[in-house]
Amino acid sequence: MTRRNILGMSLWLVSALGWFAAGAVRAQGSHAGAAQEERAAAATVPAQALAISPELRELLREEMRGISKGMEALVTAIATGDWKMVTDTSARIRASYIMEQRLTAAQKDELETELPEVFKLMDANFHREAGNLGHAAEVRDAELTSFYFYRMVESCVACHSAYATTRFPNLVTDAPPEAREH
Repeated sequence: MTRRNILGMSLWLVSALGWFAAGAVRAQGSHAGAAQEERAAAATVPAQALAISPELRELLREEMRGISKGMEALVTAIATGDWKMVTDTSARIRASYIMEQRLTAAQKDELETELPEVFKLMDANFHREAGNLGHAAEVRDAELTSFYFYRMVESCVACHSAYATTRFPNLVTDAPPEAREH
């Protein structure tokens, strides 16, 4: 399958997930607390680059490349009901959490002191949603699995809009936060 086909399928799945998400939100009830907190915090963050060392920046990019490959694999796995692939991939994404990686003491200190609190909140929420995705796949709940995949994509967009606008300039918007709410 070509990257173009994967991208097309990804966009279709993300669009379809919006429809499924409405039902999953009803099923989840009060789950929205952490995600609402993340979205509210992200809406108040002006776009900014992370002030971190080149070594730490490369570790983050390495994590992002792995997540990107996993997200691409999840599109097909969810659409075909390959629950083992969804469970395994979501576990790898969950485990890629940089705050839990083997880092030097200096890198850990840099992460704690230099990364904005909102960034850390977004990152933790993304990896929590990956865990939730895995749990939904374990019980073979297609609707809930789709919902958590959607939430992961939503987290990616929120973080990239706040902290990676040089890399993703098309995510920059001049609209005020209240105009972006649904």
